[in-house]
Amino acid sequence: MIGKIPEKTAVRRFTRHIECVLPPDMGAYRPHRETWINPATVVANIWDGFEEKYNTLLVALDLEDAYNRVWLPILADRMLQLGISVFWVRWVMSALNTRRCMMKHQKWCSDWTPTSTGVPQGSPLCPVLFNIYTLPLARLNKPHCRLRTFAGDILVSCGGKSAQDMMDLISPTLRNIEACCECSGMHYNGEKAEAMLWT
Repeated sequence: MIGKIPEKTAVRRFTRHIECVLPPDMGAYRPHRETWINPATVVANIWDGFEEKYNTLLVALDLEDAYNRVWLPILADRMLQLGISVFWVRWVMSALNTRRCMMKHQKWCSDWTPTSTGVPQGSPLCPVLFNIYTLPLARLNKPHCRLRTFAGDILVSCGGKSAQDMMDLISPTLRNIEACCECSGMHYNGEKAEAMLWT
């Protein structure tokens, strides 16, 4: 319980600091933002397409093992770029670099092993740190090709008269997502990727 108090203090401070720079289509773990807003805007875009006689292409991507693939040096650099004080960046890095993990199966337990990658799920810090880490990804949004994120899920949509027009619009954004993921040590799960055409 005591350990959660400084974490919650840090979360409040970081949230106040970064909320003004987070894109509106970044939907997860935001104050006063309901989880249904991004799906609702996607449905609204599809409906607009029906009304205005154009098609909508929607691509859904899932970041594989997203929270465990956070590279701490990259996270620290992104925190500093957002103007978070060196004191708080060092405090977060110290907390994340001193974690240990073990495996347990029935009565058997492995030895404790240090871990220095990823952000701890269940910690109050995890959601806001993950938003900071994936901010470059969320900033790939373009007027003609909407990109919406919710934690490790990505929705990309665009409208057009033909399937080829939409593929031409959406392909550069998908390539940018892949390049951004590579720079961050992440990748999306191809088996879970889906493309849907609404006509």
